[in-house]
Amino acid sequence: MLEGCFLHALDRYILQSIWEEKDMMAFFGEIVELLQPLQPLVVFLHRPNLRLSYEKAFQASGERWRSITMREPEPYGYFALHSYSGDESIFGSLLYEQESMAKVFDSLSVAKLKIDTTDELWGHYARQITEAAGYVYASETGTQTELSKYCGKYQIEGGEAIWTIRYDEKSQPLYSSLFWPYMPMEYSGNDTLEFVSFPISLKFIAAEDPLTFTVQGNYDWKYNGRTFKRLTSGEL
Repeated sequence: MLEGCFLHALDRYILQSIWEEKDMMAFFGEIVELLQPLQPLVVFLHRPNLRLSYEKAFQASGERWRSITMREPEPYGYFALHSYSGDESIFGSLLYEQESMAKVFDSLSVAKLKIDTTDELWGHYARQITEAAGYVYASETGTQTELSKYCGKYQIEGGEAIWTIRYDEKSQPLYSSLFWPYMPMEYSGNDTLEFVSFPISLKFIAAEDPLTFTVQGNYDWKYNGRTFKRLTSGEL
């Protein structure tokens, strides 16, 4: 169970509520007690340098996401006790959230794994999580020649959206233009590319000419279930 579905999904709501720290600790303690029969493993992915992480995300995801994250807050939670003073105070509140959730994580009486993701070694983290859960880790990686066959320019069927897939010679993963350009994709076997650290995959139908892929994932995104057809091929 990744903390993004357990702690981070609730942190802002709880920390802006009327609850005190003891109420918050009791809440998560009750959830863990209910989950105990399932023998959960709680994985806490974190970045010590939180501001650097956000600044990198802002560059990739654009001004709209930055404006949502950094907008002037309501006077609740952290800002009930701290006056708003621009970006510095917003980052202060985000750090407070991170520290609060780390405190909750440390208090949980279940199997736990805490991973610093600063270096973005996603394959290594996947191995850590898999082995900590008691499974044997195995991966299937496409070669450069295999990966290049997916490169090209694709257009969504019945629409205007264009998606370019290119191969990066230096870092060696594939990147796309339609989704965040900095987020690499990896080959997961069976003609499928997966976004690293994001729950979306591209399932290719290799037998079709031109090549097509369908977007799959559990992320609420307008392209889920849509099919793209290749217009041009070759490395871009």
